Amino acid sequence: MLDDGRFLPVIVCPMPSLAAELQDAANAELKFVDYSGAEVRPAGAAPRGEPPERQGPASWLRRSYLLRALVALARLVRARARMAALFRGAPAAVVVFEDRAPHPEMVFLAHARRRGVRSVLVSFAASSVESDAISRRERPEHLVDRPPWRAVKRLLAGRYPEQVRDTPWGRMLFFSAPETLALACCGLLEGRNWYYGGGAVDLCTKLGREDLEHARDEGAPAEKFVVTGQPLMDTMHRARARAAGLRAGLAAKYALRPGRPLVICAVPHAAEHALVSWDRHMALSAALFRALGASGADILLSLHPRSIPRTYESLARESGCRMLEERLSAVLPAADVFVASYSSTVRWALLMGIPTIMADFLRFGFRQFADLPGSVIECDAAGLERALRRLIEDPAERERMGREAAARAMGREEFDGKACARIIETLKMER
Repeated sequence: MLDDGRFLPVIVCPMPSLAAELQDAANAELKFVDYSGAEVRPAGAAPRGEPPERQGPASWLRRSYLLRALVALARLVRARARMAALFRGAPAAVVVFEDRAPHPEMVFLAHARRRGVRSVLVSFAASSVESDAISRRERPEHLVDRPPWRAVKRLLAGRYPEQVRDTPWGRMLFFSAPETLALACCGLLEGRNWYYGGGAVDLCTKLGREDLEHARDEGAPAEKFVVTGQPLMDTMHRARARAAGLRAGLAAKYALRPGRPLVICAVPHAAEHALVSWDRHMALSAALFRALGASGADILLSLHPRSIPRTYESLARESGCRMLEERLSAVLPAADVFVASYSSTVRWALLMGIPTIMADFLRFGFRQFADLPGSVIECDAAGLERALRRLIEDPAERERMGREAAARAMGREEFDGKACARIIETLKMER
């Protein structure tokens, strides 16, 4: 209990905005205590949202496996040393939004398990074994039978078989070799980390039934899963009902033109997640922005939290696009068309009946996003420009796709404005 004895404390790591969403739904039953982990994160670490030439010494540091392993180990040890003080208030539960981030989430979850504290993973992103393998296919630190550190990776693969996956690109570790070694030294490799929710959590919420079924098909531990929706979906559910007022506010702030459709684009972040080189990513981003700008619509760009605005400012300006200052979830309900790469944000848009174009310029072809009603997938800028022009110039087609998406969303429990309430009930369940 907290000092006043009235609330059951719940530690949330590490998203303060979602902690606030959950607190609003909990009334006085639970007290959400945000812990961002800032005091145990290393100072001066370069953001992954910038091209290498702006990252300074951190770029060469990443190329040294031994240094990376030592840094990862030091971070984990430092975070673990802080856990006792953090858990002194006897929390009722721990909430995380990722169970496979080594630092500090996996440290949190291991400590919660040792203390007998309930842990819940609230799904925030779309993930699958397929997408995780594709994202690692050109990264030698994950490929067991490729140098460097081949002997070490084979030793780790034999000792921790749940961390290894047979893929079309060879045997693959979920974590990089330096991270796997550091996690092994700290005793944090007990989970089935290839599966979202396969780590040391008691329960994992899912955005919707499709995510639950897809996870089951991949062999994930389905006994941990419960469909609740995401906290931000409640905000969007409320905002969709007042989309006209939201649109008027955006028009005033960003000088949107009367009568023009509004396209919101979640800018792909492939380089920020080390999926491609920065040179290729910036070339693809430039092509995407040009295609958006050529549509004749008003374009607002939403950057991923890992992205840094100055990286994209000149490309946006040259193409006539404007960059949003607001979070995507706060403005997406006002959109006429949504453009994104593969992301859980695609599900957000479709649940609101917003026609969606997925830009698969890297040609990943993820199965979990195929044939979603109300959406199309384009694999190059020319195709995206044609598809977007068709939607902009043909309101009837735009409405048809919107109806397809909306019909799929009708009556769905995850988009009824009660996702936070379901998560609260999940937290209150007996361990």
